[in-house]
Amino acid sequence: MAGGPGDVPTLRWLLDRFPPQRFERGETLIVNTRHRSPPQAGSLAYVHEGLVRGAWNAPFIAPENHATTLVAGDGKWVGADVFKYGANLFRYDALTLTTASIVPLEAFRDGAPREVALEALSSVSLDWCAAASSLSLGNDTLDRRALLLLYNLFRLHPRPEIEVRHKDVAELLGVTRQSLQPVLKRLERAGLVSLGYGEIVVGQPDELLAALRTGRLLVAPPHARQELARPQRPSPGPAGTP
Repeated sequence: MAGGPGDVPTLRWLLDRFPPQRFERGETLIVNTRHRSPPQAGSLAYVHEGLVRGAWNAPFIAPENHATTLVAGDGKWVGADVFKYGANLFRYDALTLTTASIVPLEAFRDGAPREVALEALSSVSLDWCAAASSLSLGNDTLDRRALLLLYNLFRLHPRPEIEVRHKDVAELLGVTRQSLQPVLKRLERAGLVSLGYGEIVVGQPDELLAALRTGRLLVAPPHARQELARPQRPSPGPAGTP
């Protein structure tokens, strides 16, 4: 798990001023302020625990575009676009139950220690955030893209298991839920995920990683392999044969 805010002494000073808030799945932490009139100052969010998705919020150049740019997890900042543009380009929504501190940009401009700003900037590098956009996943098969995304989500928010919605995973991959459903069924038969009503439960990150490395995405689950390994009785022949 990522280190807590105490790992950066000056960070505690800032977060004490902006205590953690609780966000349910689907709730917005930071709203896109780039094209509002009048313009509004942007904010950053420090994710104490959870998963947060940064996505275009109906940009004026492509209102139908909802492409995801990144997914960040425990102990990371989101909203670094504020540093460059003075306003948020993306809307950041909670993918799981999330606790986060929302820090206005003015707090960085008006007295936050330099180390805090540097920490916020460094935590949104590719070293710390999953490149979970459909563009970054390239032209891999949907099975492999889904595996990679689920593994990245688990890596960013390590828990005995995580639960995410079909809807969110489909949007992150840039496909419809109907297109994703057969893939999830195959992953479930392979023992890599469990499916509930609109939910995907991931609890075996090592198996996800092994499937990604080997390319064997459709391996039967252990109980199925045991069944296959049992010797089978020969079928009885026609009546009167030995």
